[in-house]
Amino acid sequence: KKQQQQQQQQSSLCGLLYFVHGGAWGSGMPWMYRLVVLPFLEMNMAVVIVGYRTFPDANVSGQVHDLESAAMYLAHHHTHSHLLTKSPDCHERDWKGVCMMGHSSGAHIGLLLLVEHMARKLKLTHDNNNNNNDEKTTTTTNPANDMTDPNNNHNDDHHSDSFGLLFEGIQKMEVSIEFDSFIGLSGVYGISNHFDYEAERGVEEFSPMKPACGHTRESFDHHSPDMRL
Repeated sequence: KKQQQQQQQQSSLCGLLYFVHGGAWGSGMPWMYRLVVLPFLEMNMAVVIVGYRTFPDANVSGQVHDLESAAMYLAHHHTHSHLLTKSPDCHERDWKGVCMMGHSSGAHIGLLLLVEHMARKLKLTHDNNNNNNDEKTTTTTNPANDMTDPNNNHNDDHHSDSFGLLFEGIQKMEVSIEFDSFIGLSGVYGISNHFDYEAERGVEEFSPMKPACGHTRESFDHHSPDMRL
């Protein structure tokens, strides 16, 4: 009977909430946010509260990587992948899509992951366009020589840095989940500005934000969604 109830609930699901907890980059646990899920469950949404390593176990890049790993698991694990699509008993008008929601530092790394997704798509588009141009070039010159010349490189690999990806591995990973929306709760999106705010209160050296985001203003900007966008 319990299994039958679970199957009925799954067949009527009308969306997924991917929730990222906060904790100033150095603390926080998923269980602390359990009560957040109640109104969404009442809306027939599935809810995932994502855990991730916090500083000093991981810097911001590592935290973003953990969010992506969790999303990849959801997308490709057969017992969870159905959560990403409209269930049979959910009316089209009731479908709420797949939403990422984050609180405080969780909003920061959540939005940073979405920026990574956009940067990755732009890079793939750029690489595909380059490959298409390569094919056109080889057909109008000498294909045999072009293919065999080890010094001939049309890929323009140095351009990939301009997409500002946080870590090399993400360039080769497919997008895990296509999120439909993002909701940030008291999020920090400009690290340099928030560092100044912390400095005004005299807590900048106690806060995990500075080391988690790389210590320098340049690194702060690289880890700031508002600068990346």
